[in-house]
Amino acid sequence: MRAQFVNEVIKHLSPKSEEEIRSSFKNLSPQEKLLIGIEEHDIILVKQAFKDGAKMYSKIIEHNVDEPFNKAVYEAIYKGQEASIISIPDIKSIKIIQLFLDKGVYISRRRYGPLYYAIITKNNKIHSLLQSYIKKNNDVKKLLPLDAFKIGLSDQNLSLIKYALSNGVDIHFNNDNAMQFASWANAKNTKLLSLLINAGATITKKDLHNVKQYGGYRENESYMICLAAYKNQNQNQ
Repeated sequence: MRAQFVNEVIKHLSPKSEEEIRSSFKNLSPQEKLLIGIEEHDIILVKQAFKDGAKMYSKIIEHNVDEPFNKAVYEAIYKGQEASIISIPDIKSIKIIQLFLDKGVYISRRRYGPLYYAIITKNNKIHSLLQSYIKKNNDVKKLLPLDAFKIGLSDQNLSLIKYALSNGVDIHFNNDNAMQFASWANAKNTKLLSLLINAGATITKKDLHNVKQYGGYRENESYMICLAAYKNQNQNQ
């Protein structure tokens, strides 16, 4: 990997100046400089890459249009996690994220992209930066919660589901599809089922049948939770 090669170069150049170290990058393409700068949390190299003509978007994989920015957010969050300092994101990484935002980066709503990191990250600064982007873009602001809800159900991610519900997603959308899906795909996840029930999801006899069948054993905990909710909703009708 090119980044590993660059790391070895830097080791052998020490204690030379940063300018001398960066001179070793002169044969790299602007796009290579951009990705290595992101990976090494080097804001100066990232700025130089843009100055040399690096593109904010990957042209190789069309559906992955925010790849360099996605990498920047990922590096900021998970490099810190690897170093056991997840609550203290590297200030250089924050500056790189801000640089992309200042340059008007378009962030797609693709699965596991930066906007979903914005929802689940514990890094307050990164969270605030990306949430600001969401608030300023009406289409994203409108569509992201429902996207998050669908992915949250599919991946059993409670953070995404909570975010979606707190941002106006109708628990009954598409004829209570959420409970229909969860009753078989998430039948063993009592926390997820309880979250949907507490949010007002309607439980049908079909849902009860699914939970009993897929919940692990006949009188399973998931089934008992759903049965109690089913009885309660029918008493109140």
